[in-house]
Amino acid sequence: MSSRNPSTSQQSQVELDLLDAILLGDDENYPWNPLDRESSVRLTKFEERLEIDDLEIGDRYPVFFQHLNACWLHVQLRQKFGARVPQDILDAIAHQAAQLMAGNLSLADLLVRCVHGLIPNWSIEDLQVLARPFAYAMRGKTPESVSESVRSAPWMELSTLERARLSLAVAHFTLLNLRNDV
Repeated sequence: MSSRNPSTSQQSQVELDLLDAILLGDDENYPWNPLDRESSVRLTKFEERLEIDDLEIGDRYPVFFQHLNACWLHVQLRQKFGARVPQDILDAIAHQAAQLMAGNLSLADLLVRCVHGLIPNWSIEDLQVLARPFAYAMRGKTPESVSESVRSAPWMELSTLERARLSLAVAHFTLLNLRNDV
């Protein structure tokens, strides 16, 4: 019994086939002509050796794209807010927004729930008041960008009110991106 790995022997066979094609100077540019029965049989045998299951690939692609979208969102958040907002806050808002998107909450409630645990000593009612302009902007009611209403300064230099507004701006940006991905 051979101790060689089957994939190694398949790879060796492919390498030998390639070497034969190069050394023999085969005049064919494309060896698998779909109209040629012999080429079709050879291609079918080759596909069978690969053992690719279309269902297996098909079942995993939504998870792959979901993960890809999440990675892209984190990159966008870092680019837009990374210089002003600590990474753990960006990650927490992105995670919370992704969790809440499936629910049937109002825009203002989505924004408030994304940041509520991150802004200490702020009631939900106070955050709802701050979230209204962002929620209206998400509906397209106001043309100006509400995230520009927060002064540009590092997180530690911002007041509690400014941190709350900036956190809502991050949640607003995140929710808009998540909504566009759906």
